[in-house]
Amino acid sequence: MKYYKEALVQEIENQSIDPEIAEYLLKISNSQNIRPLFSKRGKDLLGRNLESYLLIGFTSNVESMLFNNVIPYFESNYNSERKIECKCFEVPPYVTNERDANELNKGSKWLTDPNYFNISKIRFNLNGGTYELHNNFWIDLSKHLI
Repeated sequence: MKYYKEALVQEIENQSIDPEIAEYLLKISNSQNIRPLFSKRGKDLLGRNLESYLLIGFTSNVESMLFNNVIPYFESNYNSERKIECKCFEVPPYVTNERDANELNKGSKWLTDPNYFNISKIRFNLNGGTYELHNNFWIDLSKHLI
């Protein structure tokens, strides 16, 4: 868990993370059992809809709470309007290709460490909606993932 918190702090210092969500990610990283691994807030790949997502790593101590309480909360509260989609799902562990640290990737662990994603993960994904809705999504993530 310490490794992932240090990786997050490094990315914030390197300005690799949207400063508007950095405070929420730091709050989540104070949890004993949950760490932010990968996140985004902004336009989708086509530049049309707002898209926010958070990939977290977690320990077995909070697994049942996440699947029984947190995921149902997000799916029920953020899927109530048309043209908005909130999905929360488990992502299996996997190994990536190792890359050398360079000026472009700024040594981000998720790019340079092939085992960075080789842990139990859950992805919280919100597509569509307003800027305010996405702000609320990040506020809720920081409240429910501690």
